This record gives sequence, C-alpha cells and structure tokens, in this order.
Amino acid sequence: MTIQEVNNSENVSNVFEITAPMVEPKMVICTSPTERRFWVDNIRDRVQKSMTQHMVPFQSVLSCLMPFDVKWKKNELEKHLLLNPILNWEGTPIQHLGNIQYISMVAVTNSNQEGNQTRLLVLFPSELVILSFDFQRANILYQV
Repeated sequence: MTIQEVNNSENVSNVFEITAPMVEPKMVICTSPTERRFWVDNIRDRVQKSMTQHMVPFQSVLSCLMPFDVKWKKNELEKHLLLNPILNWEGTPIQHLGNIQYISMVAVTNSNQEGNQTRLLVLFPSELVILSFDFQRANILYQV
C-alpha cells in the first residue's frame, strides 16, 4: 500500500491518495491540514512496520478451539476430528466409527514415563480412541 499526498488544487485541499495492488485508488479528503498530516504519517508508519516485522504464522484451528470449554468449541472440535487427517492413524477411517458420543481432554500418566501428558479421549459407540497433539497443537495424532 502506498500513500501519496495530493497537492492542493482549486477545488480540493487536504487530500491524500491510498493505492494498493488489486484495490481501486482512494482519494481521502480531510477537514484540515493537521488531520491530513496525522493520517499520512500514521499510515506510512504502519506500512513501514508491517514490511519490517516478522510475520507470526497462524497457529491452527485447533489452537483456537483449546480449551474447548464451551459447547460451540466442542462441536467444532468434533467436526475437525471427522473432517481432517489424524497423523499416524491406521485402519478404519475415524469417520466410519460412528457418531462421537463424548469427547474430553485428560491428563495421562504412563508407568514408564514421568509427568502427565495431555490426551484427547474420544468415545464412539463401540470404540475408545486416545489421541494427542503435536508440539504446536496444529495437528492431532494417534500414538500407541
């Protein structure tokens, strides 16, 4: 995006133009020279900052759903499980196990490891599936 001050003409004063790829140019008419200066300086500053900052990647849908402490988040998590691949999953596709009866986040301790690990328990009509998350909580994975 670029900002360009437009020189005062007979008909219009305190104007600047905003242009950007794939967007029609916009002429902005301010109420005073001070207001125009404010907008031009601040928009240029924002554009400069956005070009120099490192972009933080969007984590994932899963990170937005955690914790799934409200009904809509739990519903979205169930949809996510049935519509997206589960890493390391083998055998019958999870979609063929039936409707999810219950889903819960739990802490699990293995006898050969110290500390708790977060797991996702998913109860189907005839199966209990224990899932985990990758380090960034971007993917769900199946671990034996």
